[in-house]
Amino acid sequence: MKLRQIMPGVGSTKSTPAPTVSICYFNGRIGFNKPTCEILALGAGCPVAFYQDEEHPTDWYFTKEKIPGALKAIAEKSTGNISCNNTILARRILSSLNLHQSQRFYVDPAPVEGKYYKILTNQPIKK
Repeated sequence: MKLRQIMPGVGSTKSTPAPTVSICYFNGRIGFNKPTCEILALGAGCPVAFYQDEEHPTDWYFTKEKIPGALKAIAEKSTGNISCNNTILARRILSSLNLHQSQRFYVDPAPVEGKYYKILTNQPIKK
């Protein structure tokens, strides 16, 4: 037998939070957690544009892109998260998934076509 001493906090691996986006059906808040903000280098004032796949209407993407219709990111100082508000967009995303309540989703950290980040709408995070 070969025993190895395990000491709490030494050599342990700490889990890293996954990138997520929260969408509120009621007030239109679309919130990005800290890991999502880090992946996109998203900060206050940055433009965030959303896209729906026309061939697969339940697939949604977003990117940091200054185009007409892009939302302006707002910093949440207490959490370090970033959010933007648009009730019409939030309801359109959730309605396309037959959801009529707020929901949080994982975000694929690997960009599609180099700049579009997929909201993993097929994997809602259970509350």
